[in-house]
Amino acid sequence: MAKTSIYFYSVCYFLLISIAHFACVEEIEFDATGETGTLVVDGLLSTSSDSNFIHLIRTNELNKQIFPGETGALITLFDDVGGSEVYQDLGGGKYYLAGNQMIIETGRTYHIEITTNNGQQYISDPETILPAPEIDSLTFNFSIEDIVERENRVLERSFFNLFVEGEIPTDNSATFLKWDVEHIYQVAEIDCSPLIPPKVCYVERRVNKNQVLILNGEEYTDGAGYHVPVIHQELDYAFGLVASFYVSQKALTKPAFEYWDKVKNTLANGSTIFDSPPASIEGNLHSISDPQQEVLGYFSAIDEKKKVILVTRGDLVDPFDELPLCGLNGNFPGDIDFRICCNCLNLEYSSRKRPSYWP
Repeated sequence: MAKTSIYFYSVCYFLLISIAHFACVEEIEFDATGETGTLVVDGLLSTSSDSNFIHLIRTNELNKQIFPGETGALITLFDDVGGSEVYQDLGGGKYYLAGNQMIIETGRTYHIEITTNNGQQYISDPETILPAPEIDSLTFNFSIEDIVERENRVLERSFFNLFVEGEIPTDNSATFLKWDVEHIYQVAEIDCSPLIPPKVCYVERRVNKNQVLILNGEEYTDGAGYHVPVIHQELDYAFGLVASFYVSQKALTKPAFEYWDKVKNTLANGSTIFDSPPASIEGNLHSISDPQQEVLGYFSAIDEKKKVILVTRGDLVDPFDELPLCGLNGNFPGDIDFRICCNCLNLEYSSRKRPSYWP
């Protein structure tokens, strides 16, 4: 079988990674299954209705190094009491579950079945939704660290460190947790025209690239507390006005935890990511049409608890000499494109919509 190199645009997911959210590049070699490529599935079913998406992509013809979305597939969710619901095809390989016909709740078991446009059929292993513990608190501190620039100059920089705190449940059940963080900061335009009033934008910044944040509750006693770092970020203009960190704490099944633990270890090994074929990290999806066919990715059914923390300029460690992106009190930074500060929607991942979870 021929080999092809694939570039995954990823952060958390090693085999697919949510296409709409991540932008780090990893090169992975594996034996392609043919000119139609290998199906890659990224599926998340959550008690939080805003997370119920599935992404399908397929490795393209050999050596094309492209990830086309798998369109025209029929994806059906099944539960353990005979219920079912079909995902809506949003185009580009993205599918959404409206949840109009099924209740997604803890204690129930779910799986998906996929029929692709060419008639191939796939099925996931059943996943039971386990209750996620509450996040007790989000705390932060600052650190001063030395960094080395290209010229081998050592400079001191200030870093923001965010921690999630909670307790392992005392119900004698194993707890496996995974965290994802959404970071959004505020940008205020300058007054560029007497005819157009300045507006405010909210910009999403990708964080924790190539990191998998998980916890094995089997290593803790029941009722024990945990204090886990989830963000370590250099202070810059994103903290100049308001920066938010929206933390999702997900409860995983043991098979899902073992999958993500293998992903984490592979990424942590540095160059070995190029040597280990993704097939060595077995997911929970299988081909019905051809049991020998390789399918990559994972379908997770999870409960999650979320908490947000807002950090303002007044919270920052002193000294902090970074102005907001578009300056302060009319002081316009010289290294910023003025077009951004006259129209903040020119920033990538920028929106006028205030996050719904902001107070």
